[in-house]
Amino acid sequence: MFRCARHLILIILGVHAAACHTCSVEYSSQGPSLLFGGVSSRCVSGCQPRNRVQPNDWGNVCAFNPNGTVWGVCTAHQARNSFEFAKKLGGGSILQLSPCDLVPYLRGRTLWLIGDSHSKTLYRALQCFLYDFWGQSECDISTDPKDVQDFSKQPAAAGVSNCFHLAGAGGGRVCIIHVALTSSLVNSAEVAGGGILPLLRQRLASPQDIFYVNTGTWHRKTPQWAAEYQPDLEGLGQYYAATKDAWPHMLFRETPAIHPADVARNVCLPLDGYSYDPASGALNLQASVNDTAAMWASSYGLNAVLRETLPRFGLYVVPGYNMTAPLVDNHVGMRNTPALDCLHYCQPGQPEAWVWYLYNAMREGRAGIQALPLSSSNGSMHKFSSSSSTKARHNTHKPRDSSSTRTAAPAAKVKKASLKQVLGPGHYACTPSTIRL
Repeated sequence: MFRCARHLILIILGVHAAACHTCSVEYSSQGPSLLFGGVSSRCVSGCQPRNRVQPNDWGNVCAFNPNGTVWGVCTAHQARNSFEFAKKLGGGSILQLSPCDLVPYLRGRTLWLIGDSHSKTLYRALQCFLYDFWGQSECDISTDPKDVQDFSKQPAAAGVSNCFHLAGAGGGRVCIIHVALTSSLVNSAEVAGGGILPLLRQRLASPQDIFYVNTGTWHRKTPQWAAEYQPDLEGLGQYYAATKDAWPHMLFRETPAIHPADVARNVCLPLDGYSYDPASGALNLQASVNDTAAMWASSYGLNAVLRETLPRFGLYVVPGYNMTAPLVDNHVGMRNTPALDCLHYCQPGQPEAWVWYLYNAMREGRAGIQALPLSSSNGSMHKFSSSSSTKARHNTHKPRDSSSTRTAAPAAKVKKASLKQVLGPGHYACTPSTIRL
């Protein structure tokens, strides 16, 4: 009832909101913000067990105990610093965000998180925020092992993949596919199907799915990969523009700041000359910040190229950098890890802000994303697999010129040739989930 009443209030105020879905989980009105750890203590009905037997049980992981030994959890000091910035997002509305607000946008579809370890961190943040909507088991992305193998075969780094399935009416799932280089997304001779995105659309995805992409960090590693970033983004933008009528729901997220590592002292160093305004979300650079190489290394240069390129093709770029620039002390650092880490961000903090940025983009209807009506999201989804009959596969997936921008088969034809089944963990190879990066 609370969820539907809130939906009515939002409509009266003229705020775009998801169609009213009854939430199967209830949280108390008192306690820490649900997004920043309150899920662990505030659930009163429809809750998943808070198992805390082993250190890496999700009950321990998502409790965000600053005195524990779970990798990637912030100290109390780190959590406060990040929270002071993040709590201003949406005029403070981030503090009221509930899993019940996010889940309607995920029902009846797959949210594909495609990218490097920052996407894995977001995946982990979603697992904690949506704790009560999945059973702490992760599943393969397909019922066909060949699909899993083909997505794994990528240059630079293996494409490790996993999904967690949402319980309750309408189903839905969140999947992660590790992609190191932007060149692996489309127009690739080194990835099956010509790239991760066309391969997904040929075999596993449906037009109502959401593709949330973040690549960039690996393009800092070599001069060749750095030089390829802009043309690779151009190729992605062209692909999106050519296919968005049939596959509209794609977003690209900025890469967060990477701070210099002083390995001699085992500390992360600040980015001098960067000033963040929490009220406006703006990042101001002093005139002294003019070292192109240093700006590229910190990811500022990556995001400048990103914002100059993708919007020209109508591909929306989700914020993810500005707030991280001053948060030098919010990296994993040396906490519960053998090597200094000035790349990844601890929880609760920036990963939770990324959850809000994603939710806000969906709430605003970016890339045409809307919550699917319960009548269309309830009970089944289309699953595309290379295990479908050879005839169907040949009729649907025609060979394409690897030198040209690929376009997906029309949605109606793909649906007709696909294997329709209930999307549930019972159809997939699923195992108890453990925390990983």
